[in-house]
Amino acid sequence: MSSIASSRLLTTLTVIVCLCCSGFVLMFGNNHAKLPATIEDPVISFTWDGKAPPIEPSSWRNDQYKDLEDKEIVRLIIEEGLTLWSEVDGSYLRLKLAEVDESITEKLDSIHSITIAKVDENSSTLTAGYARPFPDPHNSSIIIDCDIVITGRKQTAKNLARVIFHELGHCVGLGHPHESFTSLMSYSSAGELSLKADDMAGVFFLYPESDDHSFSDIYGSACGSLGIYYKNHSPSQTNHLWLIILLSLPFIIRISSRHISA
Repeated sequence: MSSIASSRLLTTLTVIVCLCCSGFVLMFGNNHAKLPATIEDPVISFTWDGKAPPIEPSSWRNDQYKDLEDKEIVRLIIEEGLTLWSEVDGSYLRLKLAEVDESITEKLDSIHSITIAKVDENSSTLTAGYARPFPDPHNSSIIIDCDIVITGRKQTAKNLARVIFHELGHCVGLGHPHESFTSLMSYSSAGELSLKADDMAGVFFLYPESDDHSFSDIYGSACGSLGIYYKNHSPSQTNHLWLIILLSLPFIIRISSRHISA
């Protein structure tokens, strides 16, 4: 392979790494706030109000939801989202759906809830949903209550799933990684509805089963190492350091190739 081809390949790989492995962001920064789960008691329950927005017909997942009632679709999506955040290798966190409570509302009551909001026809807001995690006023490292509110406007099952999965991530303790384009916690709507390396690294960081392993030990990924590195470093400083190193590689290879050919 020529030096030019090698340089172009490294540049491409650099861009891919920078886009996919930008690191996780914690919802409450250095407080490392998380749900009150422990290794001994890892289960956190979420209560749903049993309501559902109108679901638009779509061919998502080969018409898996085609013949189901809207409420059944919502229940299945909520359960899938809870399972998604519960199956991170190396993490003890387990989320589950509690019994439906139609009287549940968004309020500070130490009950983690998922509710469907009434549609305000006079409102111009386009918000699909939001999460409100509340840290314990006496212990800022614990999220004692997290309420997810989903708009009652008509939407597709795929969009509903994206919103619920994303907002659950906020309840877990993760924020928006503004420099990522693939993380489920990013603002981007691209990609499959699954946890990426940075999402899993964040869960692993907040809820580790053991201190004996790093993220990369389990997943074999440098992305996780980058995320775990945030424990003692500023995310922006770490990100910029890796970015400088990675962007410098093509130029180093090019200069080296010239010296060799000379």
